[in-house]
Amino acid sequence: GGYQYMIRSSGQYLQLHTSGGYNTSFSLDADQIYKVYVNGSTLRAVKLSTGEISSVSISSKSMGTRMTSFWAGYGSEAYLDRIYALAGIPRATTTEEDEQIKNYLLSQGV
Repeated sequence: GGYQYMIRSSGQYLQLHTSGGYNTSFSLDADQIYKVYVNGSTLRAVKLSTGEISSVSISSKSMGTRMTSFWAGYGSEAYLDRIYALAGIPRATTTEEDEQIKNYLLSQGV
């Protein structure tokens, strides 16, 4: 059991959580798209509109192998209405693909 990392909110901000919560400065405003990925022992979030990166080390590999994508446990973390979509892509995406995904989500394409 247990998780190795998760993506959640802390108030109105994106939080990367490993053995502890790391609050990013990335707001969960409706017009923001973030790419979150693991690179070795680092969990990174990229703000696709600016390229700004926020990252945290995954320091405890003993936490398990699962990823919990949505967590709505505490009142201050219940911002799931701000998360529009999540896709698990089992490879690195290109800049062109990131741009297409961003535009698709911002236009709420179907």
